[in-house]
Amino acid sequence: MKKSVILMGRYTLLMFIAAAMGVGIITMASMPGWMAKAGGMVGAGWLALRYLFWKLDEKK
Repeated sequence: MKKSVILMGRYTLLMFIAAAMGVGIITMASMPGWMAKAGGMVGAGWLALRYLFWKLDEKK
């Protein structure tokens, strides 16, 4: 049971990342450059943190 929940969580995360990238690409196309860069930095940092916490969580 727990394994399927973990797998679902991973798929959800992947879908969320894919959606976020799609939104990011559309936003970058319609936003001024500096705003797109700032948003990209924040987004990349957030994804890196999520990945880090996910990996640390996995080790427990």
